[in-house]
Amino acid sequence: MIQQYTEDKQNSKCRNTNIEILRFILMCFIFSWHILVHGYNLKMLGIDNFQFHGNFVIASFFLTLFVPATYCFVFISGYYGIKFKLRKLITMLLWCSIVSVFAELYQYIRQDVTFHITDLLKSLLPITANKWWFMKDFIMLYILSPVLNEGFDRLQYKSKILVLSLLMFFSAAGIVLLIQNCGSNLIGLIMIYLLARFLKASKWGGQVYCKKFICNIHSCVPSSLDMYFFHVHAFK
Repeated sequence: MIQQYTEDKQNSKCRNTNIEILRFILMCFIFSWHILVHGYNLKMLGIDNFQFHGNFVIASFFLTLFVPATYCFVFISGYYGIKFKLRKLITMLLWCSIVSVFAELYQYIRQDVTFHITDLLKSLLPITANKWWFMKDFIMLYILSPVLNEGFDRLQYKSKILVLSLLMFFSAAGIVLLIQNCGSNLIGLIMIYLLARFLKASKWGGQVYCKKFICNIHSCVPSSLDMYFFHVHAFK
């Protein structure tokens, strides 16, 4: 019995380590995606006079690879559950402010951007100023996590299905219509977070299903949609 307990504990530790490595990789994907979109100015894709100096096929390939990283990160958070801690929330807010201020100062020093005191003040509160959609929405999700965890877990099975169906409808409607950045919102994050909790509570394949679901998010379906979107706007 002691040997079995030791083996289970070692396996659990190994699984947690693998998940943390995956979360780190996903954060690197999110960071790399922003470098391509903002650093290489691919956010201007679709504008008539936009010109991309480089291999567009390779860039679009990596964009489609990196795009689902945000939802995968949130899915893992939902599957294992977010445990709200005020100290952790304050730490995230402080780091966001520090990075935001340094990024703003870098623009003034290195890119000859005109200084505006209002922009500098906004950089102190990047979440309130909605400077980064993912960090703002993830922090909102983090704050709401105790309510979401307790409230969703108390619902009956049919009520959970109804809530998830409604969230999926409102989240996917704009994506199907190829509306730009439609999936980049709090509704989508809440939907993925609750879906992960639902799958874990329903025990649909356990952690094996979790890994398969994460892999399927990076499947050909979102990649095909993204490639189509890039092709339409880049070569029209």
